[in-house]
Amino acid sequence: MRQKSCPVTPEPAVTEEQVAAYLAANPVFFVHHPELLSRLTIPHECGEAVSLLEYQVALLRQTNRSLERQLDNLVQIARDNDRLLEGMHRLILALLQAETVAEGVAGIEEGLWNHFGVERVVLRFFQPCKTSARADVFVPAYHADLFQDVLETREPYIGSPASSQLEFLFSSEADGIGSCALVPLRQPDLIGVLAIGSRDRQRFYPGLGKVFLARLGELVGARLENLLQAETGDG
Repeated sequence: MRQKSCPVTPEPAVTEEQVAAYLAANPVFFVHHPELLSRLTIPHECGEAVSLLEYQVALLRQTNRSLERQLDNLVQIARDNDRLLEGMHRLILALLQAETVAEGVAGIEEGLWNHFGVERVVLRFFQPCKTSARADVFVPAYHADLFQDVLETREPYIGSPASSQLEFLFSSEADGIGSCALVPLRQPDLIGVLAIGSRDRQRFYPGLGKVFLARLGELVGARLENLLQAETGDG
């Protein structure tokens, strides 16, 4: 007598998620089954097929190149910061060694030229001349109206100033200035502006960091105010 056979229940299909989860939990799977690597293909960006190992190597190389670029950028930033610190150090020494306003102004100009590669430096104080030396840096107070925004915000301006500002600061050389930084000098007894100009339109562009320029303005303003008070006996 023939026995009645039982129906066979099909095994459930394995999903992609299950395969992915298993491989993630068993990262050495292909180490134990290297023969499978030659049978695996993964679409490449160009449409060709490459092995999983080649694909992983390509990803690692891409990641490595990205990390190398990041490291190069960090190294360059560190070098730039070192140069800025060294230049600031030299400028501070020059200001500390200055005994007169004239020496202080000369120290600022030479420091920016020699240690920061600046092409044009102009200092202007908006008040009557209180000292005969370097009287060219003192101008009538009404000229401050040209720089009202910079002086009120106490924040350096970076970019291409108005033509009236360029003509006032750089006179005959105004047409050759492509970009400029205007640094406000605001002290109780000294109000002025430090202008740093360049022929390069990209040297001082909007979005460039202003922290260094702001600190430079504080340093220059405080030291020149002290020197001016010492010369005139107003301190």
